[in-house]
Amino acid sequence: MGPELLEQIREALGESRLDEVAQDFVEGACVDALGAVLEGQAFELPTPSGLGELMGSTPASLNWIEIQGFRGVAQRKRLTLKSGAGLTVVLGRNGSGKSSFVEGLETLLTGTSTRWTARPKEWEQGWLNVHHDCSKPVILKAGFSLEGEGEVILERRIENPQAGGLPSGEGRFADNSTLAKRGWLSALENTPPLLSYSELGRLASSRPIDLFNALSVLLGLEAVDAAIERLKAAKREREAPLKLREKKLPALKSLLEQSEDPRSLGAAQAIQRKPWKLEVLQDLALGLSEEEGPVLRDLKSLSNLVLPSEPQVSAAHEALRLAQAQLKVESAQGAARQRELISLLKQAMKVVDGEDCPVCGSDAVGGDWMGRTQDRVSALEEETQAQAEAQRDLKEAVRQARAQVRRQPAVLSRADALLGLGDEAALAWAAWEALVEGDVQQLLAELVTRRDALDRALEKVRDGAREQLEQRQGAWRPVQQAISSFVEGAQADLDQAGQAKDLEKARKWLNEQKKVLQVKRFAPVSSAAQQTWQALRGSSSVHLQSLEISGVGTKASVTLKATVDDTDAPALGVMSQGELNAMALALFLPRAMAAESPFRFLVIDDPVQAMDPHKVDGLARLLHKLARDRQVVVFTHDARLEDALYRLQLPATVLEIQRESQSVVRIEERAGAVQQALKDARRVAYAETELGHVLVSELVPIHCRKALEAAAAQRIRRNKLGSGVPFADVEREISDCHGVNKLLALARFGNANKGGEVMPSLNNKS
Repeated sequence: MGPELLEQIREALGESRLDEVAQDFVEGACVDALGAVLEGQAFELPTPSGLGELMGSTPASLNWIEIQGFRGVAQRKRLTLKSGAGLTVVLGRNGSGKSSFVEGLETLLTGTSTRWTARPKEWEQGWLNVHHDCSKPVILKAGFSLEGEGEVILERRIENPQAGGLPSGEGRFADNSTLAKRGWLSALENTPPLLSYSELGRLASSRPIDLFNALSVLLGLEAVDAAIERLKAAKREREAPLKLREKKLPALKSLLEQSEDPRSLGAAQAIQRKPWKLEVLQDLALGLSEEEGPVLRDLKSLSNLVLPSEPQVSAAHEALRLAQAQLKVESAQGAARQRELISLLKQAMKVVDGEDCPVCGSDAVGGDWMGRTQDRVSALEEETQAQAEAQRDLKEAVRQARAQVRRQPAVLSRADALLGLGDEAALAWAAWEALVEGDVQQLLAELVTRRDALDRALEKVRDGAREQLEQRQGAWRPVQQAISSFVEGAQADLDQAGQAKDLEKARKWLNEQKKVLQVKRFAPVSSAAQQTWQALRGSSSVHLQSLEISGVGTKASVTLKATVDDTDAPALGVMSQGELNAMALALFLPRAMAAESPFRFLVIDDPVQAMDPHKVDGLARLLHKLARDRQVVVFTHDARLEDALYRLQLPATVLEIQRESQSVVRIEERAGAVQQALKDARRVAYAETELGHVLVSELVPIHCRKALEAAAAQRIRRNKLGSGVPFADVEREISDCHGVNKLLALARFGNANKGGEVMPSLNNKS
């Protein structure tokens, strides 16, 4: 997209209410960097593109057209034209071969001809001239003058031609370059310099959408169209993954409805509506869900029921046994008697220290007794402390043994209902739990045995629970896998779908902006077409008020608003065929005359057909105006255009094409009607030897008379039309003049009845 158009769009963006993300998408699409914008990357402005690229092509005019073996021309013939600005009229009756040069140039430039478009194949089979020597190639050739480069020649040769469809291929320049390389390919599509008769008829009967397509290239909005398409493509691309994911929803919902697993309900709720609860689905896919239901939770708890290990319980049992045995050893002498004896001895030691014994009256107790008694007290105290420690050890051993006994879990009471195994495990656990209240002897006798019995009962419970879990998990696993498949990458798809919404906002905005730009840029095209119609309409009662462009895409159209005698009417519906041809020409010229076009020539085939005299005069004036800065070449079988040009004293070169037997074509430059008649008279006079005196004496006066009649008719038309007499009245007066004298009288005096005064007035003037 060119800088000017891009700046206009950016200015409109600045004034819009479009959010920032969508604005970035618009800018990225306009400069073909949408991918970078979507990835959050920076981008640079590209080189300008579009219709403006044609400005870089060197302006070209048409020097000559040469054909051989094509359509109505058998032997090689060149139609030489005057290069540069000016008007050339190529005149020839129907069947003379004049349109062969137009269609030859069209085929050379485009590879085909509108003559064959949408027609049966039989139409294509007439391209090979019936008199052509097929041992020679068919040649389509043209010379062009390029400013600053000189002449370049474009040629297409068809070796060993055969009747049928025109062989494929394209024309090449003498340096082997192609139309595309010179920039002419897009120029031919956007600003075609050639209007064939078939194309003229097609334009005259075009639908509104066809007119739009023909004229829209002048608006230079192809880059906007491309940007809109990029936004649409990016939107589709980002919606596609989510749409594929959404196609999985019915199958997943059906699977969840059929599943009896309680987790299915949570999954169904998570995908019931957008936005989906992806965290819930993710947990379900990973097995982390808390929505398992009481049955699953009970089965999991039962499958994981464990007791203290057999070595752990055995170790506690052994510690209890050893603590009890140690206490028995320490208690063999009686702990209470030892404590009494220690107390007695300690009291005696206090009483008898240096005194007589208060019990037996013995003499004072000596030091030996005191020493012995102290030793005995110490020994007795050690025995008592060991016994106390043994008692403490036994108490701790009992605590540790009882700690091995766990409280029965509530889930075990539901094992029978879930698994149908009876109450064996619950009863075994109750018996084991009762050991907590039992004495040391019961602990020693039953701690290990009751644990082992309970473990055997629990093993049946665990196995049953695991079996049921496996069955349930087997049924859940396909559902879990389906959830996992659905949720994987879902967030990325949702994120991209979010981008798609912004892309759609951007597309809608740019679409509306294109409508604004269309109206703005179509105004000068509409004005040019109206001016052309005004020049051609002559006395037509149809007044073209406006050409309006509207819509985009398949809904785009060009509306022609007109009035007939100041009454609104559909333009195309009320126009005659001649008026339709004039309108088609009015629609063609704005494209062909576009400043961006490298072609400085126009080639128009038979635009005069079906036009009334007023429109022929209008056409002559229009062509003269166009020829001021364009090379204009008009092919026609209607001599009225030549007559109008001479009568209006508008300069033009007239070439006449005549077709002789065996498709031999002769081209001569024509003078005016008067000069041509005199030229023919001289040619006959100079051929007296070949023709004979009698025939020459008859033919020369005939040509001279034609010269007089043509000169008189030109003067009558110039005088009468100049004074405002309607064209039809002038033509009727001329046709009513029977005889040269009356025609000369009308030309000289304005009165056909003064025929007798013509010769005297001419003689007296001398």
